[in-house]
Amino acid sequence: MIFNQYLLIPTAALGLLSLVLWLRLRKTGQQIQNLRNAVREYQQGIFDAPVAAGQSGSVAALGHEIARLRDIFRDRLLESGELDQKLDIILGHMSECIFVLSDRKRVLLMNPSAEAAFDIAPGSAKGKSLLETTRNASLDSMADLVLETKASTSQELELTHPAAKVLRVHAAWMAPPTGETSRPGNTGPQV
Repeated sequence: MIFNQYLLIPTAALGLLSLVLWLRLRKTGQQIQNLRNAVREYQQGIFDAPVAAGQSGSVAALGHEIARLRDIFRDRLLESGELDQKLDIILGHMSECIFVLSDRKRVLLMNPSAEAAFDIAPGSAKGKSLLETTRNASLDSMADLVLETKASTSQELELTHPAAKVLRVHAAWMAPPTGETSRPGNTGPQV
């Protein structure tokens, strides 16, 4: 058998190149997996998870962009929490009953006046249906009308529990903010 030394060098170089490429792809795959893990933690609200260091090239650029987006999202979430606190203060001091419902008539928000008028434990109505929460078919029908027509309506509502009284109820449709699409729990009648 004749041994060709000229064939051995390119074959060894090709093998070494293949090994280097495999190791690099494996490292890049691990870096991308680290980025995925960080993003999963951000989705769960864990914002202190670092974007893995030691990345290079396009993976590093992607990591920096993910970190930038994480910081923007964290800041907006904090701003949203501040707005929620202000809204709670405003609604908490109103004598009118306020319900904010999803497009499936689930209670998203209810102020203390509404809880008192319908004898509902504070904070217990969130996520429940309007009918389950208020046990008032007239109010539920009014919400149905607003959902169907996407128009405002107003009528008197007679309550017998916890105390007999007549309320003037105004219900209005609230469209999603500009640029958002309607999704369950996003918008609905405001009663």
